[in-house]
Amino acid sequence: MSMTFAVLAVAIVLSIGYVAMAFAASSHVKPEKRDSRGVNRLIALTLWWPFYTDLYDEAGLRLCPYGRLLLFVAVAAYVAHAALAAQ
Repeated sequence: MSMTFAVLAVAIVLSIGYVAMAFAASSHVKPEKRDSRGVNRLIALTLWWPFYTDLYDEAGLRLCPYGRLLLFVAVAAYVAHAALAAQ
């Protein structure tokens, strides 16, 4: 297994974890922030979900710093993969 493939595999696993955390956080949208069309729930599932801290209750807010960190590490893994693949 090459290093390029290993870094890509790590990046994909981190991305899957990030999406799972987004779904977990979206279940913690404050009741007063939910609307009948579900727009705020969709906003909570975007790529930038950890930065919408006004949407979540306490449990959802605890996930936000971990989501920011996971996003940073996943992007760094994709950049590392691109750098290794370009060599």
